[in-house]
Amino acid sequence: MTSRLTRSAPKLLCGANAPRSSSGEAGARVSLSHIAGWRGQHEEAVEHLELALRLYQGLGDAAAHADVLVQLGVVHEREDSSKAEACWRRAISIYREQGRSAEVAQLEERLEELDARVRG
Repeated sequence: MTSRLTRSAPKLLCGANAPRSSSGEAGARVSLSHIAGWRGQHEEAVEHLELALRLYQGLGDAAAHADVLVQLGVVHEREDSSKAEACWRRAISIYREQGRSAEVAQLEERLEELDARVRG
């Protein structure tokens, strides 16, 4: 459940009367997800990242969308390895389209490590 503070944080970060920037809000949501993660609030971290995904997708920012998918995979990795894998595979697909071979290689290695842990 999202706390009252984190629901209002984008307004606090940008000013209550400032026009909302989808990119700015998405970035704020990613930052809030880190805070929620550090506090052990898995569901709240996921909520923030999923909102950031929708915002970046709406902006057509595929690079940021893929980067958030990676972060969402990291959050899911603790609780649900299949969700982590799905996020990382989607990110790999986007990275390939963008020619980001270093990121593809890093995620493929991470998927191999995840698979090895799951198989135990």
